[in-house]
Amino acid sequence: AGGYAVNIALDFDGVLHDHRHPAPGRRMGPPMPGALEGVAGLLAAGHSLCVFTQRGDEPQHVRDWLAYFGFPDLPVTNIKGPFDVILDDRAVRFSNWPWNP
Repeated sequence: AGGYAVNIALDFDGVLHDHRHPAPGRRMGPPMPGALEGVAGLLAAGHSLCVFTQRGDEPQHVRDWLAYFGFPDLPVTNIKGPFDVILDDRAVRFSNWPWNP
């Protein structure tokens, strides 16, 4: 208790979708381990979620994949809008400022 809701963008490939292990005969892979449970937990905590993808020409394909694997109906966008947090597997990892090790 005592937390506050934030607006979170979830990157599709590498955060929700395991794009490195496509199913045999398909170009899409399964969900990343724990992704469905993580999304459910974030929603239960009151956070606002949006799926971010560079697959701008395929937003319905992403929506269909999410529905197939039982994800809730989340907005899908290719625009990094005003989010409080972006979960992305290819982001630069920050550990400390160089002058303050």
